Amino acid sequence: MTHLPVVNSQRASVFHLTAVMSLAASAVEIWLDRHSEPLPARRPLAACLLVSALIYAVRLVCIVLDIPSEFDFSTAFFLQIFFNFWIALLVVTLVRERREAGLQLAADTDALTGVGNRRWFLGRLPPAPLANSALAILDVDHFKQINDRFGHPVGDLVLALVATAIRDGLREGDVLARYGGEEFALFLPNVDEQDARAVAERLRKRIEAMSIVIDGGRVSVTASIGVAWSDRNGGAWDAWIKTADSACYAAKGGGRNLVKTSAV
Repeated sequence: MTHLPVVNSQRASVFHLTAVMSLAASAVEIWLDRHSEPLPARRPLAACLLVSALIYAVRLVCIVLDIPSEFDFSTAFFLQIFFNFWIALLVVTLVRERREAGLQLAADTDALTGVGNRRWFLGRLPPAPLANSALAILDVDHFKQINDRFGHPVGDLVLALVATAIRDGLREGDVLARYGGEEFALFLPNVDEQDARAVAERLRKRIEAMSIVIDGGRVSVTASIGVAWSDRNGGAWDAWIKTADSACYAAKGGGRNLVKTSAV
C-alpha cells in the first residue's frame, strides 16, 4: 500500500511538480557550469531542459486550478516527447564533447608538472609577435646535479614545485608551459621591457625562496631566466625563442640565478 494520492488530479500534480523541479534544477546546473566546462552542447541542453520544465509547469497550473485549456494532455505529451528526444541527443553529444575535451587536455598537458606542454604553448602564441610583449625561457639551475644527488623522483618533485611557483606568480593572461627537460617557457603580453623584467625577477625570487627538505636536508633550487622583448609588431617566433634562449644562457654564464633581457 503506497502513500501516493489516489485522486488522479493530485497524483498528476505531484508528478508534474517533481518534473518541473528536476528539469529546472538540471537546466540551472548545466547553465552554471558553462564557464568551467565551455562545451558547445551545454547551452542548447540547458534551453531544452528549461522549456521542458515550462511545459510541465503550464500543465501543473492547469491541473491545480482546474483551468480548461487547449494545451491538453496529448499536446503536452507530444511536446515532451519532442524535447526529450533533443535532451537525450544533447546529453550524448555533451558526453562525447567532454570525452574529446579530456583527450585534448591530456594531449596538451605535461603529465609531470600539470602545465601546458611545448606543442600547446606554441599553439597559444599569437599568429605573429605583438608589440610590447615578451617571451621568456626559464631553466632550473644545476638540475642534473639534483638528479644525481637526490635521485630522479626528487628531480621530478622539484620540477612540479617550480611549475607551481611560476604559475602562482604569473599575471592573468600570461602563458606558461614546460618547454622541455628542466626548461619552462612563458609568454607575457602587454608588458614593456621593465615590466617583463619585473615579472621574471618575481618568478626567480619565488623559486629561490622555495623550501624543499629531503631526508632532513634542504634542496636548494634556483633558476636562470632569459627574456626576449620587443616594442614592434611582426617578426618570427623562432627568432624570439632563439633570443630568449641566448639570454638564458647569458644568465647561466653570468653566475646563474639571474635574469637577462634582450631586445628582439
